[in-house]
Amino acid sequence: MFEYFRGTYQRWGLGKAIYLKIMTTLERYAGIHLFVIHSRRLDEDPPVDALPPGDEIRVFEPNDLSRFTQNPQLGLSEEFLRGAQDRGDVCVGYLEGGELVSYGWLGRSDTPMESGLHIRVGQRYIYGYKTLTLPSHRGRRLLGAVLHECDRWLTANGYRYNIGYIRTHNFASITADRRAGNRVVGYGGYFSGFGKTRSFRSPGAHRAGFQFVTTP
Repeated sequence: MFEYFRGTYQRWGLGKAIYLKIMTTLERYAGIHLFVIHSRRLDEDPPVDALPPGDEIRVFEPNDLSRFTQNPQLGLSEEFLRGAQDRGDVCVGYLEGGELVSYGWLGRSDTPMESGLHIRVGQRYIYGYKTLTLPSHRGRRLLGAVLHECDRWLTANGYRYNIGYIRTHNFASITADRRAGNRVVGYGGYFSGFGKTRSFRSPGAHRAGFQFVTTP
């Protein structure tokens, strides 16, 4: 833990290193979890990526992905796909020679997260989750092409904003998120203790319709 603290101090400074220690302690011993809520306006005219011959990007219903559950690197189980199908989620996937090598999921209803909670977002917002590129295909910006197709499909179906959350002490992800064009719209979190879980959110998160809910 000391080495991790020192690494955080060297990269982010003393203030953030102390904040990291405080938040990890609160999570572990007090059950308090705090998140940045971030959002990005979807691109109504995203770039059209030039794909190599034989490659394609498609929008899948979860049931269409059953044949890929045999590849453990993809992290797609039959149980996960059944849940996604029941919720009406869709997957935008990059296919190389007919094989799925990169993907991103779009949650169109209450989406499960940790501690038995679900994510609920406002109208015209979409919650994107579970993105992956196979290790053998990383460094080729395949996920960027997938996200362009996500924006194209979402805006055609009436959505205007992407929304998500990051732990407030995950400084690297927050920095990368801002570089990707996201902005902070509020804060939210939950307290888990005494056999119950209670969520909370800031006014900005409320305006975006973002909340952690205990039941879908």
